[in-house]
Amino acid sequence: MSASEPLAPCDACGFAHSPLDRDAPAVNTPPLATRDPELWRRLVARAWWLSARYYGAPVYLVGSAVTSDDPRDLDLVVILPDDLFVAAYGDRGTKQALNQWRYGPSLDPADPPAIWRRWARDVARQGATLTAEFHTAVDFKTQCETFAAALDAMPRHLLARVR
Repeated sequence: MSASEPLAPCDACGFAHSPLDRDAPAVNTPPLATRDPELWRRLVARAWWLSARYYGAPVYLVGSAVTSDDPRDLDLVVILPDDLFVAAYGDRGTKQALNQWRYGPSLDPADPPAIWRRWARDVARQGATLTAEFHTAVDFKTQCETFAAALDAMPRHLLARVR
């Protein structure tokens, strides 16, 4: 996409997105956006804050909140580049740290790896804060790019990406 190509405004969130972006919200506007516009507005605003907090990483709404009129919860995923994920949570080389995170407590349930513990504390804290803020269950997680490919098959909506 060149800088001269226009951005398409999103009916759901009001922000402009590239029409060539496969994550463009106009393609998969969640029912939540029209069912509860106030919650949607607050969710998008918080997603911009989350993207900034996580170094400009994209924030996606995934799961039933994208497709259902009455989702059980809101699933938010921030996809971090592998090196940034390790820098935020790990203390070893990228490949070793990512594998330790991937298998987490299954390596040693009594003493999970440090990268997994740091990650679990962060996502639990963010999830609890968001649940209290939105008065609905929020399943929040960060995920490294290496293991985010599973999200490609899922319905998702790009909420924010600070650049």
